[in-house]
Order: sequence, then C-alpha cells, then structure tokens
Amino acid sequence: MLPVALTPAASPAELEAIQAATAASIAVAWPDRTADLTRFAPALRDRFAALPLAEFQELRLAELWLAWAAADGDPDATALVDAEFIRPLVGVLRRTGLLPDQIEDALQEIRVRLLVGDGRPRLLDYAGRADLRAWMRTVAVRMAIDLQRKRRDAPADDDELLELPALGDDPELQHAKSLYRREFAAAATAAIAAAPARDRLLLKMSYLDGASIDQIGQALGVHRATAARWITAARDGVAERTRALLQAQLGVGASTLRQLGQLVESGLELSIGRLLAAP
Repeated sequence: MLPVALTPAASPAELEAIQAATAASIAVAWPDRTADLTRFAPALRDRFAALPLAEFQELRLAELWLAWAAADGDPDATALVDAEFIRPLVGVLRRTGLLPDQIEDALQEIRVRLLVGDGRPRLLDYAGRADLRAWMRTVAVRMAIDLQRKRRDAPADDDELLELPALGDDPELQHAKSLYRREFAAAATAAIAAAPARDRLLLKMSYLDGASIDQIGQALGVHRATAARWITAARDGVAERTRALLQAQLGVGASTLRQLGQLVESGLELSIGRLLAAP
C-alpha cells in the first residue's frame, strides 16, 4: 500500500513509494526476482494519474511490472511470462475444442500478440485489476474463438462470447460474469458511446480494423509512440467509464467493486471489437 497520497504532479517521494510497493509485491510473487523500477514507476504513475488513491492501492503491482517489463523487451520478464503464463494456456485452449496443431499455432500467435503486437504489445492493455493469469486466459479464449470462427466461416454470437471465458475463470470471476453479464454489456456499450470521437476512432482502428501503430500514427499525423499512448489512454478511459456505470447502476460495495474491475478488464479484452462494430 502506498504511504503517500497521489498529487497532481508526481513527486520524488511518490515515485519512491511506488517503487517500494512494487518491489515488495514482486518479492512476494517471485522471491528470486530483482527489478530496476526507475522507469516503471513513472510510467505506472502517468498511466493511472487520474485514479483515486484507494483504487490505485488495489492495483496488482507485481503483475503490472511483469507485463510492462515483458512488453518492454526485458528477456527475464519475457521468459517468465512464457513459462508461467503462456505455456499453461494449453489446457484452456484444449477445452475450447482446438486440435493439437491448432493449439500450438494459437500459443505462438498469443506470444506474438502479447509480446510484439503491431508495434504495441497487447500486454500493455493489462490494467492490473484482474489476475494476470485470468487475463491471459481471456486472451487465449479470444484466440480460440477467432480460430473456430475462421474454421466455420461464421461470427461468434454473443452467448458464445460470454460463455467461453468461463473455461479459464476463477470461481469468483465466473460468478461475477454470470451475475452481471447483461449489465456489463449495457455499461460497456454506453461507455464506448460516451467516449470522445478520437478515442472511438483510435479503438476502432486498433481493435476492429487491425491497423498497426505506424498506420494509426501516419493517419493521425503523430509519432507512433504518441499513437500508442493515445490507444492505451482510450482503452483505459472506456474501462473506467464502464466500471463507474456498473457501480452506479448496481450500487455495490468495495468487495463487489473489485470483482467488477476484474469483470471489466477481462470482458473488454474479449468483446471491445464487437462492441465497436455494433451499429
């Protein structure tokens, strides 16, 4: 837990507190790992600058660091992600009905999508609310849906999209999805509709059209790094609005709100492209 309150501009004490809290979290998760957090702390602080302190303190710092470090090309972090998070997805993919050769293809595609992407690794979408393994399982199920859809040349319907993630969910998240699935769909739809026009355009280009970071940057007349930051901010904005709408609609307490944060993170990863395609 951070011992200092967040301020409008990051202070040295605040960044030191983030580094200390992250280091403690890493020591619990992977006792044999050491990490240079001097670049991670300001990156994390900038990304979640608008987040209330109580919610910032709930972030899964060790897993956020691991996702950030692997996306940044750290070889040790990349090896850890592959060994502990990607390879174990075999069981989830098998339960979706994929054949053995398709499973290997899916695993390789997951590696490329998460660690390389089109210049922006999808690991950067991980927002630290859901368990990273659960988030990875959602990515795997999304991949299985895409492969099966191509095989039968038909789109996955809404029920399929809502049910398949349960193959990899922990019981708490599975219960939340079962209980709030319709409310989530309505809130996410409203959150996307309320997003600024530029955010909707960025998300459509990235998630629906499959445009690369370079293509998006060129189309908008900005550097690719700026385009990548804009996409992350746009997705985070939709996630925050979805959570706020769910909380207001359901009137839930802090414990259920944490469940909703996990639901939003995994649910958007699964369905944001479909929601953007809706008329």
